[in-house]
Amino acid sequence: MDKRWIGILIILIIGLCSMYIIVDSSTTVGTAITVVNKTVVTLPSHFSIEDSGNNYAKIVNKNTKEKVSFKDLGKKDIALDSFNNKLNGLNKDSGINVRNSSTIDMNSTKVYKIDCQNLTTENTTNISICYVYTCYHTFSIQFKNYNNDTNLNKDLEFIISNMKPDFKQSQD
Repeated sequence: MDKRWIGILIILIIGLCSMYIIVDSSTTVGTAITVVNKTVVTLPSHFSIEDSGNNYAKIVNKNTKEKVSFKDLGKKDIALDSFNNKLNGLNKDSGINVRNSSTIDMNSTKVYKIDCQNLTTENTTNISICYVYTCYHTFSIQFKNYNNDTNLNKDLEFIISNMKPDFKQSQD
């Protein structure tokens, strides 16, 4: 082998190592994603896209019937106002039992969360509604059919920490 082949092999090895590091550290390579109005959302494992549009997406875990809905509420930071309005509306609704309302700090991002139960359906449905301001947009994230708060909080943290601007589109 002459020196050119050795150089080619070294470059090939460096390239393969670089690709491995990129794929290993990426949150989107090898996982499902959806786009909600210029923001890429990486789906938690076992979830698939049920429906999506320009400013909303619905994902479902077909094994456990857990559902998550995302909605972009706009460019302004209206998470706290939306949270308070929704909480007041739910408290006035006799078919909804508000179990808890809280503010969670996840990775220096404030998440406003309402845990409630829909009493009007045949089976009582657990619903959690979260409002978060990230990627310069306010999002409403609704979780349905979660029976375990640990799984809900784990999925919520995964979703929020993996929401990134979609740089393939022009940003606001």
